[in-house]
Amino acid sequence: MNNIKLWFEQAEPDYYMFFLKAWIPFNAWYVNEYPLLKKKDTDIIKELQDHLDSKPRKIIKNFLDNSIEHDALKFQSYFAELHFQLDKIHLTHNGSRLSFRNLSLTENPVKYKPDTDEKGNVYKTEKTSSYFQAYIEAKGGKVLLDFKKPTFDLEELQKDTDYIRLDKKIQTKILNLFEVIDPKKPISIISDSSLKKEYLTLKAKNSCKIIQDTETVSKGCIKVLYALRCMLFHGEVAPTETNKKVYENAFYLLQLIINELR
Repeated sequence: MNNIKLWFEQAEPDYYMFFLKAWIPFNAWYVNEYPLLKKKDTDIIKELQDHLDSKPRKIIKNFLDNSIEHDALKFQSYFAELHFQLDKIHLTHNGSRLSFRNLSLTENPVKYKPDTDEKGNVYKTEKTSSYFQAYIEAKGGKVLLDFKKPTFDLEELQKDTDYIRLDKKIQTKILNLFEVIDPKKPISIISDSSLKKEYLTLKAKNSCKIIQDTETVSKGCIKVLYALRCMLFHGEVAPTETNKKVYENAFYLLQLIINELR
């Protein structure tokens, strides 16, 4: 009887392994497609994300834009289910929660954000080639804060002694202004809008709404699939039944993409 139980367990599909097996031909394809990048996965994935002529990006966009073809509808359903699973559980990659609601896809173009409050305090946050600055000057000219670091670090700002001395209202204001110049300011490709012109509905058991910009959604899809690959390769994800549902939908998305690359 024990053998029967073990064989029943073996009958369950191993979506972790399926995802890895699907990544192998995808990996082989993109390494062959980008020989000048010398098999550097992160550089190649960035190319796949950022360039309009990227074949995987075009494939994903076509799937998202098509409301008729069977494979496109399947892709949309798996995408919606993957979003549902990622929203349901908390997977962390590179210090941030992995979610279609929280993706850094391009460098934030905002480099300077000034403001003045009702007391006349002047606020400035700035990003230059050598530092990130959060600056506050009181109405009379006294400098209340002059925080400078070579990299963007919100936590370091909050630990700064001059920042800690500030009134809570002033702290909140400079913190919000500093976040505006975050070079990796994340965006959501999931829409919460109620205006039909601002979203597309992906039908599934757990349907979702995505932003109308399917170019950006395609970039986000590639980024999330690659993050899931890295987490699995590096043993960052526990092989639980709950997590397996994430990789089930990710596998089917990847399978549809590589079928178009054949």
